[in-house]
Amino acid sequence: MPAFRRSWFIAALVALVAAGVVPLLGCDRPEANRDMKPLAALVRPGEPLPDLISSRLAASPECVRPGAPLNLTIQIPGGAGWPDSAIFIERNGLRLDNELMIEHRADSTIGTIGIDAPTEEGDHLFTLRGRSHNARVAAHAMVHVSAAGACAEGEVREVGRCVPVAEGHHIRLTRGVNVNSRGGDRYAQGQMTHPRAALLIDDVIVACMTDAIGLIPVDELPEVGKSDRSVAEGLRSRLVETLLEESGIIASENFLVLPQERIVITSSRGADWTTKGGLASWRLPPLDVRPLAPPRHISTLGGSGGFEGLTRYGDKIYAVRKPNAIAVLHLSDEGELVLEEDVVVPDMRGVWAIEAGENRLFVTDATGDGRSEVAAGRLHVFNIGDSGSPRLLGSARTSGTPRDVEVLGDEVVAVANGALGIDLFDVSDGRDPILIQRVETPGSTMGLSFDEGYLLVADWDSIRLYDASLRGRLRLLDGVDAFHRSFGALGGGLPITGLFAASFVHLDGGRFMATEFNVLLTGTIQPGAGDARLIVHDRGIRLGAGGEEDVPVSVRVSNGGRRPLDLYQRGMGLSRGGGPWSVAPGATAKLDLRVAGGQAVEGSRRSALVLHSNDPRRRRLRIPVVPPGGFQLGDRVPGFRLPMINLCADGSCPERSGCFDLDDEVAKGRPILLAAFASW
Repeated sequence: MPAFRRSWFIAALVALVAAGVVPLLGCDRPEANRDMKPLAALVRPGEPLPDLISSRLAASPECVRPGAPLNLTIQIPGGAGWPDSAIFIERNGLRLDNELMIEHRADSTIGTIGIDAPTEEGDHLFTLRGRSHNARVAAHAMVHVSAAGACAEGEVREVGRCVPVAEGHHIRLTRGVNVNSRGGDRYAQGQMTHPRAALLIDDVIVACMTDAIGLIPVDELPEVGKSDRSVAEGLRSRLVETLLEESGIIASENFLVLPQERIVITSSRGADWTTKGGLASWRLPPLDVRPLAPPRHISTLGGSGGFEGLTRYGDKIYAVRKPNAIAVLHLSDEGELVLEEDVVVPDMRGVWAIEAGENRLFVTDATGDGRSEVAAGRLHVFNIGDSGSPRLLGSARTSGTPRDVEVLGDEVVAVANGALGIDLFDVSDGRDPILIQRVETPGSTMGLSFDEGYLLVADWDSIRLYDASLRGRLRLLDGVDAFHRSFGALGGGLPITGLFAASFVHLDGGRFMATEFNVLLTGTIQPGAGDARLIVHDRGIRLGAGGEEDVPVSVRVSNGGRRPLDLYQRGMGLSRGGGPWSVAPGATAKLDLRVAGGQAVEGSRRSALVLHSNDPRRRRLRIPVVPPGGFQLGDRVPGFRLPMINLCADGSCPERSGCFDLDDEVAKGRPILLAAFASW
């Protein structure tokens, strides 16, 4: 395996080990993931019941014109005992001045309030809060304010139109497969097999597989919910692909598909002197003929520094070349890449993604302007005019390190900012792009795709869907984290039961593709849905040494749906503050628990916390719990060796790979700083 691939893999593995997702190799047996049992034996009995009382807050109408009358109704079970002053309603986190009209009944407390709807269009969250006699209440309701007003009965307003109300969720996963480990000798040859990007053309998936261009008929993928490992294994063996090494470039991170011409263009950033970057064009076979033929290499175009994102506008293709250039190309009649000009832009320092729209180009730059201490990048706007030659108009600083960029129309673009979410920019004046909204996400936003008013987002450990029809505003419609474990990645310790590296999405005509680490995933969008959706960000709990003391643990979850998410545990005594919980639509919450110390877990079997929810697709969830063991804070660090390469700007360092040995370096008395970085 070439040095840069080996180092990438080990760096990623170190990061996963540090995160507690993947244990140290050799520490667990394969059967450790089987026969998990509930954590009833691990939770200390005899604690008081949780003090949250499930209540109800309803808004009528749920979609209302700005400033129009809006009625809110509450219901708290339990009858008298709630002073009027102890109950109030918040709007977007701020307490309303209006007073509730409270009525105490034998079995419940009810109340109403009439207000004017907010004047700002978009979603507004109303929350009921109250506390009395060691009990508390919390309930939520989402109100959509729209100048178009409410739809007819049985319909809901979505992406600027009325659609029938549907049950369940917007994002419906249909098929998927773990495409890794295909071919017995690929790792021995030093090849990687991770899908970087994929598109659906008719009924065939065209995928950039890092080291190959792959073709898969979509109906051959296993259906989500049907565990049939033999189907996945058979599919991997029938994957039609052409290795990129035929082009002289052995790895690719991005591609551009031109369906009408049956052309794919791959881009590579390269890695070292032995692995060059560049562009390559490929001819797709007829996709309606079975069996599928492999793609055929047409041409290769090298480039100093390597290439990242690609886009097409008119008859021209634009590719960003690291660190600071835009290559302008066209295709010959035979599909060969022809370079027209290479525009170097001194204001750019670390180009990443590029998108075209409205006679302009939008480029993300992962480095700042050098004048700010804030770790942020920039968005650059170019005019391409009639000539098609890029001319820089203006730039704006992004909230975080920008990844993808997507044109939303109406002179608004969205930028994916990793851990800092999504930026929306008003680019009506390309000389001065203005940040008009920043949307926080629970994960790390990597990929964006816009189609017919919907914005689909790859957010690392989840996929999120937004209504982007309102200029400068995003409304969360749904989010999902899980797929069937028959094509999920399984570690040797904590089983991973959902997405954990989603980096690319593509939405077209209600169908979507997503890629993450080793998985290709397909699905559809169901308009008009909106049930509560449980997304779990902490997929497992690894306990530290606790002795007889209670061990505090926490689990991060979020609600991807448009209804409140209710969570509780059944048959388990928990310390006070341990639930149940009510998570507002779109919100992220940390569930604090205390696991009883001194409880044994037999052998290597795993236990699990069991959560119950009102998510119709996830009524019951098991979160694995790994008992104390392995290394603890203060233990001596075990010796290890890692491959490494030397990269020097002047070229004086040797190109051969070396090896870092911790024991050798410690013996020399050197201070050691270990930093794990996984490039994806």
